[in-house]
Amino acid sequence: MSDSASYSEPSNMDDDIDWETYVFTEAFDQDCALVAMKARERAAAEQESDSDNEDFIWSSSNDGTSLAAPGEPDSHEVSKIEAHLYYAGIGGKGRGPKLIYRTSKDEFVEPEGPGAYRRLMRVADVPWDHKMGKDGLWDRIRDRTVELLDQRGIKLTSVDLVRFTWLKKSPKGEIKDDNDNAKGDEDEGDLDCDQSPTIKPGKGGIRYYTNPTIWIGVLPDTLTGAVAHESAKDILAVLQEHNMADVDIAYRESL
Repeated sequence: MSDSASYSEPSNMDDDIDWETYVFTEAFDQDCALVAMKARERAAAEQESDSDNEDFIWSSSNDGTSLAAPGEPDSHEVSKIEAHLYYAGIGGKGRGPKLIYRTSKDEFVEPEGPGAYRRLMRVADVPWDHKMGKDGLWDRIRDRTVELLDQRGIKLTSVDLVRFTWLKKSPKGEIKDDNDNAKGDEDEGDLDCDQSPTIKPGKGGIRYYTNPTIWIGVLPDTLTGAVAHESAKDILAVLQEHNMADVDIAYRESL
């Protein structure tokens, strides 16, 4: 066969093609070789992208995680590693959206390095009997949340009510991730909470569930932790009006 430099795009196929004859032609061999070559190029590009992403997360340089002005004191920006790994497991290939700010009190333990174990998170449903699900309360709070976000000029993409869950280490220090529930190698589009994988009972660890969380998606590179902090206070005030102290607020960049 000819070398890769002479390959042309695969022939335009139609319903009239004689496949029994075509599969024995040189054109068929070239088309198959081109498809295989492009598949290898895509795989190499994805591998390089994954490697670059790991290098980026663990580098000590400023990655622009904070949009605050240089020298501006801001205690509400999360670390680079937490921003990029807190939601690991929610997206494809063990990844997740970038965290901007959260009010939850669970402690994020940074992995010891690029090859170290990292906790994998999943999205879980809010229990059907939670107060948010009664008398249309969530619909009203969601609408009010959108109004408050708009008032601050936050470029939101979604507002969802979810919980998060992951396996914590057992008393023996062992843990087995429920990877069969992950979306694995699917493409990473923006998250659809209605299509989240079902959570099964965990094995080899203690399953932890967060509080119900108002999970806000925003356009990338448009929101600082400081602004998110002030916005979260607006929403928490609305929740307090309904005597709800067990609901968290979190902001992420949409994928």
